[in-house]
Amino acid sequence: MSALLAFVVEWGPLVLLVFLGSLVPVVVRALYWGAHKRLDAAHPDDLPLPAGRWLEEEVSRRGLDLRVLVAPSKEDGVDAFIPSAGIITLTQTSYVKKDPAYWGGAAHELGHALVRRRSRALDFLLTTSRVCGFWLRDVAHYLILTNILFASRVMNEVAFAAATVGAALYVVVLVEEVAASAIALRILRGDPRIDRVAWRSARSALVWAFVTYLGGFAGQLILLAERDFVVAKIEQHRHFVPAPPPGSASLVIAGALSIVLLSLAGSALLGALRTQPAATVEEATRSALRRWWIALPRSLMTLGILAIVWDQPLGLVFAFACALAVLASRAVIDIVSRPVVSILSTPVAILFLLVLFLLVMVNVLLKRRAGPKPESVRPPDKADLERSEAALTEWQIQSHNRPPWYELASRLSPPALQIGFVVLFWSSYVWR
Repeated sequence: MSALLAFVVEWGPLVLLVFLGSLVPVVVRALYWGAHKRLDAAHPDDLPLPAGRWLEEEVSRRGLDLRVLVAPSKEDGVDAFIPSAGIITLTQTSYVKKDPAYWGGAAHELGHALVRRRSRALDFLLTTSRVCGFWLRDVAHYLILTNILFASRVMNEVAFAAATVGAALYVVVLVEEVAASAIALRILRGDPRIDRVAWRSARSALVWAFVTYLGGFAGQLILLAERDFVVAKIEQHRHFVPAPPPGSASLVIAGALSIVLLSLAGSALLGALRTQPAATVEEATRSALRRWWIALPRSLMTLGILAIVWDQPLGLVFAFACALAVLASRAVIDIVSRPVVSILSTPVAILFLLVLFLLVMVNVLLKRRAGPKPESVRPPDKADLERSEAALTEWQIQSHNRPPWYELASRLSPPALQIGFVVLFWSSYVWR
């Protein structure tokens, strides 16, 4: 226990710095929702149409091939544009609110659709930048964390190169968000039903929404700015010490795990390439759950093999294979890290509540009017819910049967990386 505590104390700051890009948005999102509720309270729901109806009207007026849908349940869903399906989804609150902040959110999603419809090349560029930017960020994080074991200068260089390219691609995401909001504000400014006060409320909501993206970007920039600290921490406080060759028992265990892992990973690859068509959303859901449950033992086996062989002197390429194998085994890592993230988020929530309390007290002392309380939100019409549920069900089935390239890549990459790790280890071990 004391050794584990010492390890946490020594490497905790580095781990926190690596995942700062994921923790900063937690703070920013809390501030965003506080600001959004304040904007909602400061403006009565007196616009002539709910945001969902207004968005449907704008889509129809422009002759766009888009469907505006509402989340089937009150707890689920986010305001989002899904390019591959030609769908804009709104939460139930966003769909029924007659508030300029919610009109702004709906207009923002319309702005995304208008940006991407300019050309297929632009749509592909934006999707690729968003997907690959987040993927490179994760690759960089796992290279850095795995390099605690290997202390490789080359791995540090590759990790920060990946982080730099990922941050550069994230700039493309930021530009798209700005463009979508600019289009949204132009649309709202041209709507005679939006006066100057309502337009400013919508603009404030969009600015706060953009700040949530800036929060994630800031975390990435901080990691890049602290590159010298990370490199020095790894290279000065950790040195790779090759272990003697594993004993017969260890090799037998590693071999047995490798055989089973190759079988499961190969089956997963074939399953991803030959997707069993689903006729209902229940079948598609069961298939997704089945993929996750199959990924779980694969991840456990991969980490088990790693625990046995990671310290073998098999070269730099094998070290990279270990790092990517850890990345491919996130099914287990996510289970372990999720409670940790929840614990870290609790102080953030407490801090936010304290700040919110202080702001309320200042408003009371200065006798500033906060405006009327948000009006109660009625649920969407039953017909809208049924229509949306049917369309979303159709999209889920279609996404399962004909997944977009990035979804297919996410299914293929973990088993492919795990197979590559096993093959590389045994070939390197035999021919060393």
